[in-house]
Amino acid sequence: ISLSLGHHNPGFTDASDPLTVACDAMAEAGIIVVSSAGNSGAEKDISIPSDGRHVISVAAVDADGALARFSSCGPTSDDRAKPDIAAPGVMVVAPLSRHCDLPELEGIPGYTALSGTSMACPVVTGVTALLIGTGLKGSADAERIRAAFRNPKLCGHATCPPGTRADHAV
Repeated sequence: ISLSLGHHNPGFTDASDPLTVACDAMAEAGIIVVSSAGNSGAEKDISIPSDGRHVISVAAVDADGALARFSSCGPTSDDRAKPDIAAPGVMVVAPLSRHCDLPELEGIPGYTALSGTSMACPVVTGVTALLIGTGLKGSADAERIRAAFRNPKLCGHATCPPGTRADHAV
């Protein structure tokens, strides 16, 4: 499951929010849950359900691998390291609905460029799907997937602050 909900509950990112509890329960049942970390740019302000103990939390980095200025960077309010991984989330080219008022990219009709952890989350979800395709699945494998994300053969280095595990980026 890939989620980008933007639900903030500052100071209460201790995995006790009902949405987080539900996502952790899904993860414990073998459904891998990936969630955007949020765009507050503040410490200890991880979006819910990204604060979940079994939820893979995603920060955004720029083209140089530096944490995007807007990306929430953890840790959680109970001092667990989050986000877990970072992915490109600054000026990501995306298809544009004809029912949307966002500007088109010059010379590329039907596309726009957007920034946010909502743009980074699907990248990690896609890589997660590829890892599941190699045989990793289920709640026990969510931790193996997190470990794979920290493998330098899979992920490059990201420049993220202390208190986050997102020191690697896909």
